[in-house]
Amino acid sequence: MRLTRQRTFVLLLCFGLAFLGVYFYLLSRDQNCTSGLECFIGIQQTDTNRALMCVLPRLDPFDRSISHLITNYSDDITDVCGKSSKVFQLVDGRIQIRDFSLLENISEKSAKYETVIRPKGDDHRIMYGNMVFISQNDQKINNDFLKVSYKLKNGSRKVEMFAQIVEKQSVLKRKLTNARPRPNVVLMGFDSTSNANFKRKLGRSFRYLVEKLDAFVFNGYTIIGDGTTPALTAILTGNLLSTMVSNNHTDLNSWPWIMKNYKRKGYVTLYAEDDPQVACFNKIGSFNNEPADHYIRPFWLSVERHGLDGRRRNKSASLHRLCLNNEPLHNITLNYVKDFLAAYDGMPKFAFPFFSYLPHGTGEKLSYADKDLLLFLKSYEKYRDNTILIIFGDHGARVGSVRNTIQGTYEEHLPWLSIVLPPWFEEKYPVFTKNLKVNQERVISPFDLHYTLHQILNLDRKPAAGTSLMSELNPQRTCSEAGVTDEHWCPCLRWQAEDINSIPVKRAAQLLVKHINKMISKKRIFINLCFTVYLVEIILAARAEALRESENGDIVYYQVTIATKPGDGLFQATFRLYPDSKMVMTSHISRTSMYRRNPWCLGRNYHYMRRFCTCKIPHRNDARKRMVENMDVSKLMKMSLNNV
Repeated sequence: MRLTRQRTFVLLLCFGLAFLGVYFYLLSRDQNCTSGLECFIGIQQTDTNRALMCVLPRLDPFDRSISHLITNYSDDITDVCGKSSKVFQLVDGRIQIRDFSLLENISEKSAKYETVIRPKGDDHRIMYGNMVFISQNDQKINNDFLKVSYKLKNGSRKVEMFAQIVEKQSVLKRKLTNARPRPNVVLMGFDSTSNANFKRKLGRSFRYLVEKLDAFVFNGYTIIGDGTTPALTAILTGNLLSTMVSNNHTDLNSWPWIMKNYKRKGYVTLYAEDDPQVACFNKIGSFNNEPADHYIRPFWLSVERHGLDGRRRNKSASLHRLCLNNEPLHNITLNYVKDFLAAYDGMPKFAFPFFSYLPHGTGEKLSYADKDLLLFLKSYEKYRDNTILIIFGDHGARVGSVRNTIQGTYEEHLPWLSIVLPPWFEEKYPVFTKNLKVNQERVISPFDLHYTLHQILNLDRKPAAGTSLMSELNPQRTCSEAGVTDEHWCPCLRWQAEDINSIPVKRAAQLLVKHINKMISKKRIFINLCFTVYLVEIILAARAEALRESENGDIVYYQVTIATKPGDGLFQATFRLYPDSKMVMTSHISRTSMYRRNPWCLGRNYHYMRRFCTCKIPHRNDARKRMVENMDVSKLMKMSLNNV
C-alpha cells in the first residue's frame, strides 16, 4: 500500500514538474518572440479557442525576415534640404528680410508679392491678387497664403512661398453651443505609415509619445479597404467609400464631414492635406466651397506650379518632393498647425493635417521627419492641457520589397494610431480612460475612430456600446464586427508560409490571373486599350485556418502574390478553400508594385482599373499624355489597334 502511494506521489511529482517546464518554456518563448509569423498578442490559437477571439500579430519592426530590405535614412532632413536659402520671412503677417547677406544678389526693386486666392467654387485652379512691391513699411497681409518673387542679378527669377493663419472676422463671431470649455482636437495623418514603420522610422517621436505624453497606442487598428480614400472616408464621414460614391456624391460639400459637426459646436476648423496631385477626395469630385475655415490646398497648388512643377519628372524629383527653397515640406504644414493652435484665443479648434509628400509609397523616407515631429510634440505640450492629439496612418506601405513579405502584408493592414489626452482627462473621465487602455489590444477600424471624434464632442454623454474607443469593445470582437468585412485585410488570420509549388497555391495563382483578365474584358475600351496579362511566377504564398467553422466545416485560406507581364505587375489576393474543394477569391486584389505610367492611356478616367491596365499604346511624353486625357475614346481605340 505504501509502495503504491509512493509511486503515485512520484508520478504526480514528475507530471507536475513536466507541466511547469512546458509552461515556463512557452512563457519564455512568448516573451522572446517578435516575429509576426511566430508571436501573437493575447491567447495563442488552438483548436479549442481559435473561434473565441481575434489574435493580433505582434510585429517586430526590425524582424530578421525584413531587416535586409529596409533602407535607412537620416532623421534630420537638413542633411538633404541644406541650409535655408530664403531671403524673406513672414512675421506677424508682415514680410521681413531674413538674410541680409542674400539681399545683395537681388536686382533692385524687383521683389514683389501676390496673395494666393482660391476661385469661388473651383478646387482645381488658383488666382493671384495684385502684385505689390515689397518695402520696409508694408502693411499687414490679411491672407493665409502668398507668393514672393524676385529677380537675381544673374537674370534668373526665384519664388518663395509662405503660409500663415489669418483670423477671419466671420469665424470670430461664431458662438459656442455650450458654455463649457471644449478640448481642441488635432487629427494628424501620415500616408503609408504602419504601426511598425512608425516605430521603425520615427523612433524618437514614438518614445516621446509613449514615455512623455502617455499616448495610447492601438495595436489592432486595421484598414477597411485599399489605399487612403476608404480610410479617410470612414474617419471623416463614418461611411464606406462605396456608399458615398454610389450615391453619386461628386459634390463633396454634400458629404457628412465630421468638420461640420465640430463647426456647429462652435469650433474653428482646418483642413491641410499637402500633396494636391494625390489629394484623397479630389479624384472623386470637388469641394465647391472650402471644407474648413482654413483650407491649405490653394497654397500647395501654387507650390506645384512655381516650386515643384516640372521637377517631378527629372532625376532629382524625389529631392524636390521633400524640400522647397531648402525648407522641408512637412515643416510648412507643421508650422501651419502650430499657428492655428495659437490663433483664435479662447475658441476650440479642430485641425486635420495630412502628410503625403514625404511618406507616400513605401514610407522609407519617413525618418526625415523624426526630428521635426519631435519638436512639434514638444511644442504641443504648451497646448496639451486643452488639446487631444490623435496621430494615425491610413495604411502601411502598399508597394516595395518589405510589402512583398508576410510581415509586410500585416504591416499594410495595421496602420499607426495613437491618442494623447490632456493630463486632467483621466481624473474627470476615468471610465473613458480605462476603456481606451483596454481597447489598445482589440481589433478596431477607422469607423471606431470616427465615433470617437463624435464622442469627444459629447464627453458628458455615455457612448453607445461598441462604437467609440472610449467604450469597452468586446474582447471576442471579430474583423467583420469592426467593419473590416473582407478577410483580405483582416489581421486576425494567422498566416504561415506555404510552398509555392503546392496544388492549392498554383490553382489560386491561375484564378487570380483569370480574374484580372476578366476585369480587362468587361468593357470594350479596356479590351482595346489594355493588354491581358499572363503569369510569370508565384512570388509568395501563405496559408491560414479560418477563425470560425463554416456550416460545411473548416475553411482554409490561401494568400498568393504573383508576378505578371506585360507591365511587371505584382498582385496579391486571398482565397477561401472550402471542404468540397471549391475555391473562391475574396473581394479585393492588391497591387504590390508601382504601375507608374502603365495605365497612362486611361487618363483621369476609370481609376479603379489603373492597377490592372498596361496600355497597348507606348507612352512617349507627358505632352501626349495630356492630349490623351481630352481625346475622344474612339480615337484612342483606333490608335491602340494600330499598335497591336
